[in-house]
Amino acid sequence: MNKILILTVVAFLSTFSLGQELYKPFLEEGKVWTYHYYNDMTGREFYESLSVRGDTIIDNKSYKSISNVDTDAYCFALREEGHKVFVVWPQYPGESLLYDFGLNEGDIFPLDGDGEDSAPTSWATVVSVDTVIVGNHAFRILDVRPTGDMWPNWWVEGIGGMQYLTASFQLTGNSYSFLSCKIDGETLLRSADLQTVNVGALLYIQMRSAITDLHGRRLTTPPAKGVYIENGRKKIK
Repeated sequence: MNKILILTVVAFLSTFSLGQELYKPFLEEGKVWTYHYYNDMTGREFYESLSVRGDTIIDNKSYKSISNVDTDAYCFALREEGHKVFVVWPQYPGESLLYDFGLNEGDIFPLDGDGEDSAPTSWATVVSVDTVIVGNHAFRILDVRPTGDMWPNWWVEGIGGMQYLTASFQLTGNSYSFLSCKIDGETLLRSADLQTVNVGALLYIQMRSAITDLHGRRLTTPPAKGVYIENGRKKIK
């Protein structure tokens, strides 16, 4: 019986391993992202859901319109080119690069400029790349941090960042946090799934959060003495 259970789990994980390199589209009609807003200075709190709602053409490029689910109000437009996601806001000209899910550990990402015409002046680095399995889905997760940032900043392939949909990095005063992403009524990912992951109802695993020093460099084990980051928390020995 134990052999059967082990083989089942191994087969389950092998299936995901074979398909992990398949890119998960970011923009799919009807996909819904839900966020929680809370401002601890004012006490203001609300929930907001955004959804992909049809196509639009901007500067001869095809985009997907993103609207507020409750009000149907148009918010901004996104387009996907390869593994990259670009945004156009109604109040600003041109487009900006939001995500590049094709990056690997050690790669860099421009923090300003539009990703095409403007030369960036600062960069973020992919500190680690992991895979998290939720139900029947495997998600590639990139920890992309600006230089000197000690806290994890996760991009989930097909889902986005863990702040607002268009906030690929944590901003000062940004009070939004990711709650869930759904499509056709199916929940693809919840924020809680990044803590404990259910693998086929057979095996519970903890996401392989990197142990790093304060400069974001990965460590195989915690240091014997000093300050380090583990599971997104600063620890001191």
